[in-house]
Amino acid sequence: MYCRNCGIPLPEDARFCPKCGTPVLEEAPRPPGEEDSVPEEVVGPPLEEEEEPVDQVPEEEAIPENDGAPYIPPEFFEDEPPMAAEEKPAPAKKKQTPLLIAIGVVAVALIVCIALFVNMNTENGAYRDAMRSAEDAMKSGDYAAAIDFYRAALELKPEETEPVLGMAKAYLCLGNYAEAEALLTDLEIPEGEKGYDLRRKLLTLIRLAGTSLQVDAGAFPEITVIVEDTGDFALEEKNFAILEGDESRTIDEAQETGSGIRLTYEAEESFLSEEARGVSLVVTVEEVQLILEGNYTTPYFEEAHLSMVTTDVSEYPRVRVYFQITDADGDPLTNLSASSFVVKERVEGGQFLAREVKSAFILEENAGLNISLAADKSGSISFSDLEKIKRVMSDFVRQLNFRVGDRAEILSFDDIVQQMCFYTNDLTLLLNGIDNMSPGDCTAFYDAVYDGVTNSALQGGARCVVAFTDGMDNASEHSANEVVSYAISKQVPVYIIGVGGSVETQTLRSMANQTGGQYWHIDDLYDLEVIFNQVYAEQMQLYVVEYESDKSLDPYLTRDLTIRVDGGSCRGEESFTFTPVHSLTEEEKSRSTRYELVKGVYSWEEADQKCRDMGGHLATITSQSEMDALTKMLEDNDLKYAWLGGYTSYDENDNVYGHWVTGEDFSYEAWTVNEPSRVDADGVSEWYIMLWYLPDYGGWSWNDQRNYPFPANVKLEKSAAFICEYEY
Repeated sequence: MYCRNCGIPLPEDARFCPKCGTPVLEEAPRPPGEEDSVPEEVVGPPLEEEEEPVDQVPEEEAIPENDGAPYIPPEFFEDEPPMAAEEKPAPAKKKQTPLLIAIGVVAVALIVCIALFVNMNTENGAYRDAMRSAEDAMKSGDYAAAIDFYRAALELKPEETEPVLGMAKAYLCLGNYAEAEALLTDLEIPEGEKGYDLRRKLLTLIRLAGTSLQVDAGAFPEITVIVEDTGDFALEEKNFAILEGDESRTIDEAQETGSGIRLTYEAEESFLSEEARGVSLVVTVEEVQLILEGNYTTPYFEEAHLSMVTTDVSEYPRVRVYFQITDADGDPLTNLSASSFVVKERVEGGQFLAREVKSAFILEENAGLNISLAADKSGSISFSDLEKIKRVMSDFVRQLNFRVGDRAEILSFDDIVQQMCFYTNDLTLLLNGIDNMSPGDCTAFYDAVYDGVTNSALQGGARCVVAFTDGMDNASEHSANEVVSYAISKQVPVYIIGVGGSVETQTLRSMANQTGGQYWHIDDLYDLEVIFNQVYAEQMQLYVVEYESDKSLDPYLTRDLTIRVDGGSCRGEESFTFTPVHSLTEEEKSRSTRYELVKGVYSWEEADQKCRDMGGHLATITSQSEMDALTKMLEDNDLKYAWLGGYTSYDENDNVYGHWVTGEDFSYEAWTVNEPSRVDADGVSEWYIMLWYLPDYGGWSWNDQRNYPFPANVKLEKSAAFICEYEY
């Protein structure tokens, strides 16, 4: 018995179809004589042929089933009640029997086809359900359940390869490489067929599971990971990921090596020598992840020491920072480049930001040094000692590398500080300034260092002060502590040499060390040469690191700086805080006029400092044409008194002579009658040269004056000025 709706076989006692739910109609006994008839709904109207008599079927005899067609009870026909036996039409002729048989056969065949179709669809649906369940289990990480679902699918369709590949992937995810390999080995997939490449990938993973991971840190921080054997299937960069510890690393390069693959990445810099690190290589193919483990040790290196010496913002936003960089033994590092440095800057009130390092180079043969030499010529220095000093200083300045930008100034001190030669790269002027030194009386050592710091800071770039003394300071306006604080603020290291047994060694050493310099004690003045050369060599090893800052900010804001350096076998990191110092810019050095007149009442020292701050010096006169030019400037402005850039001193025979701050030759002179006197009428020393107008003494002439002569002469206050001269 079959369902009249969907056609599936039905159990004998079924009341409803178990598949589609259609009610099962009970079969009633068929009326006599209808065993060969077919309901009109099934076979259509009877054929119009001549009737032939047929035997009547006895009423009491059961009517057989009509080839499976349901019997329709009489009450089904409401409008046409069943006829009495004597009224029934004669049975159909026997000619209809073959047609009925054919129709029955077709019906049976149709029912069988429907059953087979339903059975086939049911099997496909079960297979698809099993595969979907397996894939869901894989996604959720339930690999054991996935294996069961794949196995069920394989039982439904043993000829399919997809369940086998799925089971192999699941076993690989569980780490059961033997089971996976057994499945894949027994599985044969022709080249070009679906699943061929996946089988090869999975076999490659099985091969990798037994592969050792090599890690090469020879080019640290560049790390190379080598996978020796990847089988006959070439994996791509996208199949790999690298973890160093818990941190993900970016693969910079993936290169096939024939039988394997070489991966390169950049590790994080280390400041710990021989640090152990673990590396994980994650290989991902389809849903399968394989993790290979390795490790390496960072190379041995020593700690590098960085010491910031000075900074320069004269070309802002370009910032130059000058460093001493040494190894653990104190030896300077060499061969560093811009890539060796990492710079982070925080400008006052801001955040740390990485700055681009434009260049990094060692000072030697690449840039110049600004060096201030301050020589003691107090009363304790004899003329013979001074000759030694002059010889040593002259030899030293001859060795300066003016070609790459070295510049120097010469200061001398006794009762006051005298600038024997303004900052220059002219060797002749430097030698002349040294030669013009002569002994005085007292010792203004602190003031000399203070002036040297001031002048050096204005030059910018690498700078330092080298000063020597043979006695205790007894004439300075500044104290040792003031000099130290000032030198630190101006970022100028001070190197000090004590000569003989009368110096304050502890004070001098403290001054030098606090400013970033060094202290030496010698007994022979000729040892000055060794120290001068040592200081110079040390300065030549400074590294200049140039980086670009924020041009929208004030150049002179306080800045925090973090510098990292990788010197090959040495690495280091330091943090510094500095406030940039004003130094002369190219614009300030490039003047359109040679002279500038400044009206007002100033002491000579004040006027001298103002001229230096403006990038010049008090004017000097070495010819009549210069004398005429300056006197005309004063006359045009109705002025009669102006400071010039010169001093007076005593020579070995107590004769007074003049000297210009530039070191220029003092062959042209225009002294007033009986001048220079070197001492005023009241006994006060007169050191400085003034240009003035005296009608009774021929008009314009020179006179030496005390530092601030105005209270003693009211006329000076009403008509005073100073004249700056620019050499650039």
